[in-house]
Amino acid sequence: MMHTLMMLAALALAALAITGKEEAQAGLSSYMICWTMPSGQSDCAQLPRGYRIYGVRKPYCERPTCHRGRVSFVLTRSRISRLSRWIDTSSMFPTHVATIYAPK
Repeated sequence: MMHTLMMLAALALAALAITGKEEAQAGLSSYMICWTMPSGQSDCAQLPRGYRIYGVRKPYCERPTCHRGRVSFVLTRSRISRLSRWIDTSSMFPTHVATIYAPK
């Protein structure tokens, strides 16, 4: 429960930093990934719309609700390697958990 709250708080801060006030209130404008670092804190980054990670389904939102708007998975060396095409993965480590949030 505490882990989920920390991830949601990190996501909210990242969304506010990346988007304008009106866009942040309407929801995410692009895919976001958040992961737990060794320190126990969370880090987040934007993913491009066309990203693909083998073995991880893509989250999606349907209007007006977002039933499958996030996907959590365990980081592996191959998944980190794949993610390094789009984001800085220097703080990612295998066996840690990551979550991808869908744009609304």
